[in-house]
Amino acid sequence: MPEMSGLELAEELHQWQPALPVILTSGFTSSFNREQLREAGICELLEKPVTLTALAETLERALGSTKLV
Repeated sequence: MPEMSGLELAEELHQWQPALPVILTSGFTSSFNREQLREAGICELLEKPVTLTALAETLERALGSTKLV
């Protein structure tokens, strides 16, 4: 995204709607730590490449719970 990163977008969404489950998908997961994700309101981290099974499991966890990472 040219204007902001996915982490910045998640932070904006979390400020607007704290209970909204946000899933971050990235191929560079080593650049994030759990505290950054939690503060941004991200409930799940999905690593690329994404399999259908991983996507389904992640969606089930994210929609079934609002617990953070």
